[in-house]
Amino acid sequence: MKKKIKIARSKSNKKLLKHLFSFLFLICISSIYSQTLDVHKAIKNGNWSNPNTWDKGVPDVSDRVIISNGITVNINNSHDVGEIVVHGVLKVAENNVLDKTLNTRWIHVNSGGLFQIGTSTNRFDKGNFTLTLNGTSPKANHTIPMAGGANMNISGNDGFIMAGGNGRLVFYGQNKLSFTKLSRTAEKNDNSITVANIIDRNHDGNLSSTEDGTLNWEVGDEIVIASSSEDYTEEDVRTITAIELRGVNTRLTLDRPLSYRHYGEIETYAKNFDAKSFNTDRKPIKIDLRAEVALLSRNIKIQGLASQDTDDHFGDRKKLTIDQGKASNGVGGNVMIMPTAGPIEVDGIQLHLMGQSGRLGRYPFHWHVARDRKGDFFKNSSITNSNNRAVVVHTTDNVLVEGIVAHDLHGHAFFTEDGVEEGNRFINNIAFGVHRVHEKESFQGKAFIVDDTDTFHDGGERFRTTAAYWIANAGNEFTGNICAGSQGSGFWFAPPPSPRGLAGYISEYDNYKPKEIALLKFKDNSVHSTVTGFVTLSRRSRNSGDFNQNENFFNHIDPVFENFTVYQTNVGVYPLFSNITHIFKNFKAADVETISYDSDPTLFDGGLFLGLSKGNPYKGKIVGTHFYHGNSIFKDIHIAGFNKGGNSIMFKSISGNRVRPACEVEGLSFENDKSYSNMIVAQRTNHRDTREVYDRDGSLTTGFGGGPGYTFIGNTTWTVDPSLGETPAPNDFRWVVSKQRFGNLQTRHKGNDKKIPDIFLTTPHGVKERFHIGNSDHRRAQLRLGGEYKMEFPNGYNTSNHEMELTFHQWSMPKNTIGVTLRMVDMANIIRPRSSKSNIDLPEFNTLQELRNSKEDGYYKSRKDLYLKLMNRTKGVHEGYIKFVKDEGRNNNNGEDSNPNPNNPKPLKYSLSITTNNSNLSDKSITIHPNPFSNFVNITSLSNNFKIEQISILDITGKNLLDPKEITKTNNIDLSFLSSGIYFVKVDIKTSESSSTETIIKKIVKE
Repeated sequence: MKKKIKIARSKSNKKLLKHLFSFLFLICISSIYSQTLDVHKAIKNGNWSNPNTWDKGVPDVSDRVIISNGITVNINNSHDVGEIVVHGVLKVAENNVLDKTLNTRWIHVNSGGLFQIGTSTNRFDKGNFTLTLNGTSPKANHTIPMAGGANMNISGNDGFIMAGGNGRLVFYGQNKLSFTKLSRTAEKNDNSITVANIIDRNHDGNLSSTEDGTLNWEVGDEIVIASSSEDYTEEDVRTITAIELRGVNTRLTLDRPLSYRHYGEIETYAKNFDAKSFNTDRKPIKIDLRAEVALLSRNIKIQGLASQDTDDHFGDRKKLTIDQGKASNGVGGNVMIMPTAGPIEVDGIQLHLMGQSGRLGRYPFHWHVARDRKGDFFKNSSITNSNNRAVVVHTTDNVLVEGIVAHDLHGHAFFTEDGVEEGNRFINNIAFGVHRVHEKESFQGKAFIVDDTDTFHDGGERFRTTAAYWIANAGNEFTGNICAGSQGSGFWFAPPPSPRGLAGYISEYDNYKPKEIALLKFKDNSVHSTVTGFVTLSRRSRNSGDFNQNENFFNHIDPVFENFTVYQTNVGVYPLFSNITHIFKNFKAADVETISYDSDPTLFDGGLFLGLSKGNPYKGKIVGTHFYHGNSIFKDIHIAGFNKGGNSIMFKSISGNRVRPACEVEGLSFENDKSYSNMIVAQRTNHRDTREVYDRDGSLTTGFGGGPGYTFIGNTTWTVDPSLGETPAPNDFRWVVSKQRFGNLQTRHKGNDKKIPDIFLTTPHGVKERFHIGNSDHRRAQLRLGGEYKMEFPNGYNTSNHEMELTFHQWSMPKNTIGVTLRMVDMANIIRPRSSKSNIDLPEFNTLQELRNSKEDGYYKSRKDLYLKLMNRTKGVHEGYIKFVKDEGRNNNNGEDSNPNPNNPKPLKYSLSITTNNSNLSDKSITIHPNPFSNFVNITSLSNNFKIEQISILDITGKNLLDPKEITKTNNIDLSFLSSGIYFVKVDIKTSESSSTETIIKKIVKE
């Protein structure tokens, strides 16, 4: 049962509601729009060309046609008319006229009417029918009569086919396969191609003409052959001039030679293993790199006007005209399915020159806020040369989009709009020639911008927003879809934090959170010839935290992307959702500049990482995974084609604005092509950006002297410790085999870096580095787990001016498994560590050894230094921060800074602790009173275990100001000669347990 739309009303959204009611084309009782065309009504069943069918004779371009309830009109020839309203049946008949046409401004089907071209049991497969929608006034308003006498007002639209009020569209053209693939490579200048008759269309691993269909194209059909390079423009559109069946393949002769080479092979790996690859018990892996060949032309063609084409050729926008920054032409046709429409069945048509440039809601095929449309489908059709996207499912559920070829279009191709769409099935669709829409695009891309999805987070050459498949809700099925060429991205998951657009004003969705919808199905999809293959990235919610740390993506259910293939792209996958692990099961990649940008937790479970394939030309540097700011696990992956030295690096460390230190591998196997020996090749790194590759089972490091539990670590003096048996590599571009693990120490992302004091870190083996400033105003360093590092503040730590928060991450281990100790020099009496989240001080330990043995965060003060223990956090890289607050007297210094005068470049450095130099001696063993004081002070012993030997009064430079005659006094010490300010009392004592002199220092204040 369909739910009624309820609108949440308030003063704040009054204007939006007004727009909403207009946009939903609500029925009005009386017309407010002028109507100038003469109306011709069909009065009996018959052919369009028969004058007796009409009340006023055969209509022409100056007439509006109304086909009344119970009347069927057959389009039997070529006809021109002003506008068409269908309450009865408008039918395209099959007869001896093989090329029928209809030219009209628009068609509206309502009141139970039917626009029919063929049926499921009797397809329109004899001849051709072309419908041209010639309306080109995008701001036009129209009054549409309904059968009951009421009128429907439509504002801001033209050139449409619209179904509402139980109106139906039933189109069935010739039953032809949407696409196939090459069965052999076609070279540049070839005038024929050889294609497979059957491809695995149901993805069961078998070929069956019954289950998968067989090639049935004809001479005269127009086809497109996909690019086999990273450049999406290297495709070829051709017309078939001859067909020759060759067993399981077919040779297609073309109207002119090919402009580009197109690859046509399925390559097989994991049959011949490297001698050092001990994981060889696996089945051969095939990767399908064949260029797709798709059918563009159909015998039912619905089109806009050629005069509205913005392109001279393939998205060049040379015919575009702009008015106030927006396209003023590009007004093609559009098909809209409204909430009240009857069942929609569309199969075997071509939508050509459709869509309206840069205009919201004006797309080639569009379910508009249609809600539950179970049973509707759009299948086995093509969308060619679109001015604005391809198929849009807008606040609509449960439709089927299958076998659609989208070619040469501006903006997203297959698009879910508001983020509330669920249960829709996108099956075996293919997109070519997806042209980028963005304000940065030099070829007038700004004029084609429709909404914020076009301008959202465009990352240049790393990723681009315009996507072949824009997925605003994971609760939909995507199976067997292909992106075969995009100037932007292939698949982009972008669920918004709350419903976008019109759905945001429907009360049913008040508490709906698109980001929290679990993935329904993503299987057997592929992408090539794009900038980026796959992205998960969306706008942030309120209080989402650093990098969406507090977000709930996919309902906290790790999404599984199964049998995904990516090749010939700049970046293969770029997962950017936090708090979940992206699982790519049976993943395959080849000829990708960077197969994976590891940005958030990612598991590659089975599959193939192929650096350079056998048949595609060498293309420069290839990277398996960029250790950017995430973490990845490679499990049961076969590696091949990484055999070009420094130009083919499987594991590459680079900088990132947040860093998880580790990558883990197990079950790796290697092709016998020298890929294994190339695994040791690395990128030059430093103490900030170095990472580790942890070998769980020895499948990576054994051949290099490692084994289970060993790691590859960066070849820097910071990481490599010869005292632990680690041998530096001969150059910076090699990994070093180690048994050590590392974690990432960093400050808060987007903190005020100017408030962080200058800091130097020294490793346990004596290498000193500055705690560098990172790319995004934070500092980080990779620290050896269990290590003790010295942290120095050369210009002190002034709590009035300085702020610092620290966290430590090793994501792959359970929380609090292992940590590091920071010896913060001269900080024992200056700062105190506190949880940023709870605002509670960390626990203080009694001895340094207790702290070192601890499995929780804490601190210890020994003499002048503060020892801080930080345990590893888990997957979230922006959690568990520790801040530092001013010491407020707990250690007898009332929080005095190590540099109380921020203008003093050389602060006082004590050779003794500001509290005590004996961890067994309590700083509460003496008291100084009064404090603050005016003239005299008293020093009182609170213990019988020690004796005060002498005292000193020091200023902030460390100079002793007390007369030597007074150094043994403890009562009524005259300090009247001092000016107002801060001083220190140094008390030397002897205990009954030791003959050595112990010291306590306390701060006093002269009023």
